[in-house]
Amino acid sequence: MPGKPYQSKLLKYEDFIRKARKEGISYKKIALELFDRFGVKTGHNTVFSFVKVRSKKRKVYTMLDPEPQKNGISSYNKNNSIANIKKAESFDWGEKIFKYDRSKPIT
Repeated sequence: MPGKPYQSKLLKYEDFIRKARKEGISYKKIALELFDRFGVKTGHNTVFSFVKVRSKKRKVYTMLDPEPQKNGISSYNKNNSIANIKKAESFDWGEKIFKYDRSKPIT
């Protein structure tokens, strides 16, 4: 097995970076502070990318099996897989402002 996957040099300072961002300190100032306090030479774009990757919340979609497994065999149907994706709760937009009638011209 080859070596460990790439790990950022900023990983050790993650708590410091998170705390600084919560206080509203810019990425440029964080990069300068990392150099002054810890001797870590990095750019503000690196700090931004580091924060962005670790703060992104990703939506998770799962496939639903319409029938539970029987005798260890799934009833999964490839043709109907899109219909089985969990959808987010519908949002009620309230009363419609615009109503379209095919018999009338759009003005």
